[in-house]
Amino acid sequence: MAKKQIVLIAVVVIIFAGIVTLGVINMPQTATPNPANQPAENNQQGPPDTTGQNPSEVPDWQKSEAPVQSVPLTNNEVPETGIKIVITEKGIAPASFEVQKGEEIMLVVASGDQWTHIFKFKDPQLVAVAVGVGPQETRVITFTAPAEKGEYVYYCDVPGHEARGEVGKMIVK
Repeated sequence: MAKKQIVLIAVVVIIFAGIVTLGVINMPQTATPNPANQPAENNQQGPPDTTGQNPSEVPDWQKSEAPVQSVPLTNNEVPETGIKIVITEKGIAPASFEVQKGEEIMLVVASGDQWTHIFKFKDPQLVAVAVGVGPQETRVITFTAPAEKGEYVYYCDVPGHEARGEVGKMIVK
């Protein structure tokens, strides 16, 4: 295998492991056995509800208690109200954006090229705000802006991407 292919495979494996570790991808859970063949309604651990999601229920990525990235979205699913961040090998656009302290933020993060990117903040209080996007993919994450005014640097965490200019800053007013 060519060196570039090996490096690419290693990067993809590292990214997937990181996303799973952060709990961004929900791995399937094994069902708890029903020891007495009790009907599911009497079993506290009963089978998952497969009848579908309540349409009035808000997706996890729209709740602000803890940042959770969305699944990949199609163009018509992308919320119009979010702050759009596009990452390419030429950099991150916009290079900066402003928010108010304590404001609920919805970031729409997209890969604008053929590369995988991982949007992250450098500040430790924003460590949970991380979005991995594949080539030409868009995802959304919601979170609360810090209570302290200041500049918070964001960047692409894929090795080598920050060095080629994939950085920016969120300004909290």
